[in-house]
Parts: sequence; C-alpha cells; structure tokens
Amino acid sequence: MAIVFLLLVLPGGYWFFSQQNVSTVAWHWPWLALCLFTAGSMVAMPFLSVLEGAGQILVVYRVRLVQAVLGSLCCWYLLVVGAELWATVMVSMLAVLCTSGWLLVRARSLLALAWAESGVLYDWRNEVWPLQWRLGVSWLCSYMITQINIPILFHMKGAVLAGQFGLSLTVVNTLGLISSSWIARHIPVMAQAVVEKNWKQIDDIFFRDLGLSIVVFAVGAMILLFGYLLIDGSPLVTRFLPFWPFVGLFVYTFVNLLVAAWATYLRSFRREPLLLPMVFCTLLIVPGVLVATHWYSINGMIAVLDGVYLFVLLPVSWTIWRRCKIDWRS
Repeated sequence: MAIVFLLLVLPGGYWFFSQQNVSTVAWHWPWLALCLFTAGSMVAMPFLSVLEGAGQILVVYRVRLVQAVLGSLCCWYLLVVGAELWATVMVSMLAVLCTSGWLLVRARSLLALAWAESGVLYDWRNEVWPLQWRLGVSWLCSYMITQINIPILFHMKGAVLAGQFGLSLTVVNTLGLISSSWIARHIPVMAQAVVEKNWKQIDDIFFRDLGLSIVVFAVGAMILLFGYLLIDGSPLVTRFLPFWPFVGLFVYTFVNLLVAAWATYLRSFRREPLLLPMVFCTLLIVPGVLVATHWYSINGMIAVLDGVYLFVLLPVSWTIWRRCKIDWRS
C-alpha cells in the first residue's frame, strides 16, 4: 500500500501544484521528501497497530507522543530559520525515524515476527476483510469531508485562505484527537467485553470515557476560543480563520467526536453499520462544498460541513447506534 500510495500521490501532487501559480515557490524537492517519508510511515504503522491491538496502549501512545513533540519542534525550528516548505517534511520524517529506532532498540522480536511464518492459519477473507474494507471506506470518506477542503480552497481561493483553514483545522483536530484518546485507550478492553458478553463492563467503560471526552473537548474549546479573542488584532491571528468560521470548525469536530465514539462502540462487535451514513454525507458534502466555496468562500464551506453533520449524520448515527446496541445484544 505504501508503494501504491507513492505511485499515485507523488505524480498526482506534481500535476496539481504545476497547475497553480506557484512558479516562484521551491516546492518540488520538499514534495518528493514528504511523499517518501509519508510512505515510510505507512510501512512502520502496522507494528504499532499490532501492539495497540494487543492492549499495549500506553507503550504505543508514548512512542506517538515522542514523534509528535520532536516532529513539531523540528518543524518550528525550520520555520524560524527560513527553511519554508521543508518544515512540512519534519513530522512525517520524525514519525519514520522514531518508530524505526524504537523497533530496533526495544522491539526487535516484533520485527522478526513480521518475517516469520506464524504456523497458524486463519480465514482472512471472512474474519478480517469484511470489517477492514468498511473501515477503509469510512476513513476515505473522512478525508473527503475535511482534508480535501484544503486543496479545494487552494485551487479556488488561493494559498492564504487554504493555509488559514489548514492551520485552524489542525488546531481543532488536535483537540479532537486528545479528547477521543479517552475512548481509544479502552478499545481492546471493550472488544474483549463483547466477546465475553459483559454488557455492564462495556457500558461502564464507554459512558465514563465518553463523558471525559466531552468535558475535555468543552474545556479545550473554551480555552482556545478565549485565547483567540485575546490575540485578536495581532499579526498572529491572521494565520487563522476569522472567528465565526473558526467556531464552526469546533461544531463539526464535536459532532465528529460523538459519531466516532458511537462507531468505536459498534466496532467492538466487529461491525461497521455507520458506513452508509458516512458515504451518504460525503456525497452531500463534497459537491455542496464545491458550490458553496465558489459563491460564499469559507463561510459557505463551513456552513455545508456543519449543516450536514448536525442535521443528517448526528441524528442518523445516534439512531443506528441505539438500535444496534439493543439488537446485537439480544
């Protein structure tokens, strides 16, 4: 998959950026490096996923925390010294280096296991693939709903607005990831509870962690918005979206937090019933964003995202979660 990614994204990016008026920007070599290191991080990803699935949540999150901190520090340093687009390479480069270094020092047996014959046969097509392809499509829909908006803005409204949206989305998504980590830490335990039909345990874990996630998100959102108002009028705030579109991103992310939590609960049963709502919302949002962005710029884009998530995805996902929660137990 890393090779397929490289063969598709590398020339695709070259074609896309070549169509833009960026002849004065040295983007070719940073783009090549970014694609190579991102493909490398895809190769390293399964090793951490195996540990995470085996319940080693703390170990995996420590590695990822080190990756994030070092990648951010290196990115900031290159921005300060004027390395420009090379700063974007640092996060993916540190992800590859940190994971590879940790595997070589602390988990060589896991590297050896990747090349060893397990001696155990299982029916991948029936046991893994039915859930795997659904998860893949769900993640693709998530990309089409949010991340694809950055190149759309870049193409239709220019680099400044696209950069503001990208930075604002990164800040809000980071808060969402921190908030959802309360649920992610107990995914293996929830799956084990389903196997044992221990419904009380999975409910206790889920509702407690969901409550913590909501509190963390609410507090974090208030701090970020208050901080935005404090720096309003300074040059720094011009790097972000205007205030109300920025607030709109928090609305979308909060709904996404709830839907992701319900999806995690249902995936403990090795099923993905929220796939069709995600596909339907993607089919609504992508053309809606293209039209709204053309006529109403960033305000139209945020309005489409929030409207579809609030009035379509949220009620439909809650209804499906509630129905499946009852039916699958019986």
